Amino acid sequence: MTTLAANGTVTLAKENQDALSLPFDAVVESIYMTVNTYVSFTFPAGITVYPFLQLYTAAAGTNIFFPISATKLPLPTGYGGTVPANTPQAASVQQLDLPLAAGTRLLIGGHMEITGAGTLAHSYYFYFTGGIALRQA
Repeated sequence: MTTLAANGTVTLAKENQDALSLPFDAVVESIYMTVNTYVSFTFPAGITVYPFLQLYTAAAGTNIFFPISATKLPLPTGYGGTVPANTPQAASVQQLDLPLAAGTRLLIGGHMEITGAGTLAHSYYFYFTGGIALRQA
């Protein structure tokens, strides 16, 4: 289980090691994301949900990951109202030129921001896929 803290950090539980360690000095060039809905659902009136992907890094030997603000990748159009099952959206960020040192732990986190007035009383499931273009530094 991962936990997104109010300060933006992500902490991995000891049994959930979803991060990778970079085997060489690397440069993140671009990030691609597709978000999809598994089932149909209806958001309360006035609520829009914006799923986003973000990269996080941690030093070797730690499980506390810090967000890389330049990598926050929101969808250009949020989900609101009634959303049919299998409603994919895609986004990308390119020309990042973000250097990372060998041994850096890298985590890809999928989250969502909610705008509007109202309360979400149900769970809404989004599926994230995508990729990261890395080149050796």
